[in-house]
Amino acid sequence: MTCRPERRGSMDVVYPYAGAPARLQLLYCLPTAPEPQRLIIVRSGVGPDLPEEDWPGPVRQVNLDDLRTPPADASLKADALALPGVLGQRAAMDQFGNNVDLLVAASRWVVPGGLVIGHVAQLRALRRVMRPGGLVALGDGQFRRGAITGPAQCLQVLGAAGLRAAQCFYVQPSIDEPMGLVPVHAATARAHFLRAVRSAAPNQSAVGHGVRLALVLAGLGGLMQEHLFFWAEATC
Repeated sequence: MTCRPERRGSMDVVYPYAGAPARLQLLYCLPTAPEPQRLIIVRSGVGPDLPEEDWPGPVRQVNLDDLRTPPADASLKADALALPGVLGQRAAMDQFGNNVDLLVAASRWVVPGGLVIGHVAQLRALRRVMRPGGLVALGDGQFRRGAITGPAQCLQVLGAAGLRAAQCFYVQPSIDEPMGLVPVHAATARAHFLRAVRSAAPNQSAVGHGVRLALVLAGLGGLMQEHLFFWAEATC
């Protein structure tokens, strides 16, 4: 099971002890879509797959290039559209040019008041910056329309695409093994990351713990998270 606690025989498996795919699906179930909760999943071929089974409503998948042609029949539109790891990917940028235009196209597949949901790489995350090409990608993102370098840009891009009531969160610890969402509000995030770093101290080296603690105290704990999770409402 996924959107509900997992059952194995007669025993419930309660989150966060469910498997990673079930926990990923739970993240996508958190924002409640309008009834009948029809979901469209856009295939990305990047990162963990989003399971189809056990959603509250009917599910279908479409290819990325399908987004160019929205359904002519309103009955074929969805109450929620999932973009798991699609934004910012090479294939998506080759077809749509930037994240804003991609989100505009995606919103046309959703009924008014329906949701566009997804996760996206945070370009300024420290682990990404330290990888080969990470600094180049971050520098390019500073000048490229629709690039999502951090949570502020994520919210800006959603707004520029005409979506409303946008929400953005850090995924902790990673999208491959999600355990929860952390609000990007500075004070809330700082308090959360401070608790998390202190509780993990016995499992960290003195140097590693000191670095993490310094980042959090400086208000930079969000830089330790590689992915952002978002949702917003379609207006038309």
